[in-house]
Amino acid sequence: GIGGGGGSSGDGKAVTAINEGSIITHQDLAVGLFAQSVGGGGGNGAGAGGFVAIGGDGGAGGAGLAVNVTNNGDLTTHGYDSYAIFAQSVGGGGGNGGGAGAQFAIGGAGAGGGAGGDVTVYNRGSINTVLDGSGGVFAQSVGGGGGNGGDSVSVGAFVALSIGGSGGTASKGGDVTVGNSGAIITKGDRASAIYAQSVGGGGG
Repeated sequence: GIGGGGGSSGDGKAVTAINEGSIITHQDLAVGLFAQSVGGGGGNGAGAGGFVAIGGDGGAGGAGLAVNVTNNGDLTTHGYDSYAIFAQSVGGGGGNGGGAGAQFAIGGAGAGGGAGGDVTVYNRGSINTVLDGSGGVFAQSVGGGGGNGGDSVSVGAFVALSIGGSGGTASKGGDVTVGNSGAIITKGDRASAIYAQSVGGGGG
């Protein structure tokens, strides 16, 4: 038997957010301006059995696209863990390969993860956060992890062959750029004024 392949996922769309006015939040986990693009995760390949079995390959993860945020106004958060700006692009993870169990068995291949998109944040206004865990700007791009290869198990009284599927390739994070010509004030613990990070995904 041959397992069906998992479907590929769609990409996220580009996101643009601009603040020209005043945004104030008062509760915990209440971000002032949240902008995110996320690619979908790839589907898993189907398993297979029989005398000869080949597991289905996983589907590719979708890409996160560009995220652009500009603050020309005032952003203030009063709660815990409440970033003033949260900007993120995340690639979807690749699907896992399907398993196979037969006298001659080959596991399906894991698929590659989607790339994280570029993230750009400009602050030309005023940012104020008050409590712990409430940073000024969080900007991050994350590449999707590769899918795992499918397991294979040989069963039979005579000659048997079992080959595991290959793991999927991880994708890179995109470029992250943060510019500040305004004012950023944070008063709590674990509250970075600017946190910028690009992370590649793990391989399958």
